[in-house]
Amino acid sequence: MRLAGRLAVGGVCLAMAVVACSGATIPDEVHFSGVNAELWRGPDHCDWDGTHFVLIDEDLPGADVTNVDMPGSHMFVQDPDEVREYQFEAPSDPSRPVPSEAAMVAKSDDGSIELWYSSDDPQYLYVVGEDLVEAWVRATFWGLCT
Repeated sequence: MRLAGRLAVGGVCLAMAVVACSGATIPDEVHFSGVNAELWRGPDHCDWDGTHFVLIDEDLPGADVTNVDMPGSHMFVQDPDEVREYQFEAPSDPSRPVPSEAAMVAKSDDGSIELWYSSDDPQYLYVVGEDLVEAWVRATFWGLCT
């Protein structure tokens, strides 16, 4: 099923409109080809295992550089409440609808997950799968757990 044809009805995604829906399990680690992006579950030794992260080392139009130690890198977080060390300029809004002008910026190696982004809505990255459409918020100050 493609992004442009999803509707949340009773926790199930059906073809019809562009709205957020969830219910899928996100793998602990996802690799993407053609773009420098990674998706992973947070490490338990930092107590971040309740959320997932996407790091994109690509130019995203409209997104300011957010980490001086990693210029050009952008971090998006599934559940920012799990990562109190990070700062965010936008609220968490996982059910935020995908903007109509959003474009796919990456597809997982196995084709199961796509990353969508809009320069008109640079605070969010949309993680899309067969039974998943979630808006993840961009961290404006962040670091990696060590």
